[in-house]
Amino acid sequence: MRIASLKSTLLFFALWSVFFAKAQTTYTTIGIIGSSTSKGWDASIPMKPAAGNNPHQWQVTLPLSEGEVKFIANNSWDVNWGNSPFPLGIAIPGGANVPISLAGTYKVTFNNITGDYSFATISYAAPQKRSVQKSLGSQKTGGVNIFPAEAKVQEIFSNGEDFLEGPVMSPDGLLYFSDFSEQTRTGIIWTLNPQTRAYKAFRSPSGMANGLAFDANGDLIVCEQAGGGGRRVTKTNMKTGITRIIAGQYRNKPFNSPNDLSIDAEGRIYFTDPSYVVNDPVEQNLMGVYRIDNDSSVHLVAANVNKPNGIAVSPDQKTLYVVNCDYPGNGNRWFLPEEKAVVKPNGEGSILAFELKEDGSLQAPSKLIEFGNSIAPDGMTVDADGNLYIAVGSRVVVYDPNGTKLSEIKCPQATNLCFGRSKFSKTLFIAGGKSIFMVETNKEGFASSGNK
Repeated sequence: MRIASLKSTLLFFALWSVFFAKAQTTYTTIGIIGSSTSKGWDASIPMKPAAGNNPHQWQVTLPLSEGEVKFIANNSWDVNWGNSPFPLGIAIPGGANVPISLAGTYKVTFNNITGDYSFATISYAAPQKRSVQKSLGSQKTGGVNIFPAEAKVQEIFSNGEDFLEGPVMSPDGLLYFSDFSEQTRTGIIWTLNPQTRAYKAFRSPSGMANGLAFDANGDLIVCEQAGGGGRRVTKTNMKTGITRIIAGQYRNKPFNSPNDLSIDAEGRIYFTDPSYVVNDPVEQNLMGVYRIDNDSSVHLVAANVNKPNGIAVSPDQKTLYVVNCDYPGNGNRWFLPEEKAVVKPNGEGSILAFELKEDGSLQAPSKLIEFGNSIAPDGMTVDADGNLYIAVGSRVVVYDPNGTKLSEIKCPQATNLCFGRSKFSKTLFIAGGKSIFMVETNKEGFASSGNK
């Protein structure tokens, strides 16, 4: 018994010493490298110390294409990926590379003491190079001049903390937009003066705000998504500053992750409720489109869209357009098991056109625009003529109400967009990555906010 006890004690101290030696391994620089990165294997993309009180936490947000990645530490191959399943694991020197099977924008987090790493998907569009072009020209593909010949995309804000979404212009001419703070899981709503370029935080934490809109009273309507957010829709009285929940549940269950919204002429709010956040629960048994009536009642109006995302009411109030951004496909959430033998799902990017009835209900849709399984449409807006402007990765594409492509314009990154008001009524504002861009058009924008 005593010999066995002594052996056990020695074994314990040996294992403890190994663990302690590993735990004391620290790195002054951390980077990510691989065929999936824009720099490839020849040069690493540095990770930066994450915000917060943990000095050992490192982060980077970057676009990744299909391929492989690994860590590089202290400018050497001190750290490699472990064998734990993607997107979470522990880095082990000499471990296997991580295969990136789906292109997108990712946030990578690494702890240089524990070796823990994690991936979080930020964007579902095709990855873009991080070099920002200050201006990019337009391309006309139809007989309609959507953009002036000299139209240039200009960057007017580049200080986002994480990933920008949901731009909308307020009645007083300020641009509001959301910022996902994945590190703190709180979020920010920014305001920006397009003329002076002055900006400030309007609300932080924001409940992980995503889509934004202003109603006829000038009140701010916010979709709060999952990932640490409220999973609800709120309204803020801009005169009193009081915020209240206008849709928090459906049939006594929380929403999945309210994403984007649009308001019809009667003041009814339509919002999409997909689920892209892997680690959060899905308590609704579908990913639906909902309507909030003026009496505060909530109604499911569409249950036939795999992953509803952007949404817009047409100027004539007869059509509700919904983006289906279904990646990786078949309604699955973003991360799938890394099994070589698995038959992968079929992704789909499309725009559905529902007939919008006077009572706010919907008729079965037609598939207006088909992007296929390699392009991920996201946010959407419309002009006064009913043309659709869709954010698709590194460009904005424009279609007429019949689904005919009219034009497109390149942008470093495009996730969501809106038209301005008054002197900016022909200006398109585009959120992408950590930046806001603007470009002039030949069309008046349309933004229904209901009848006051």
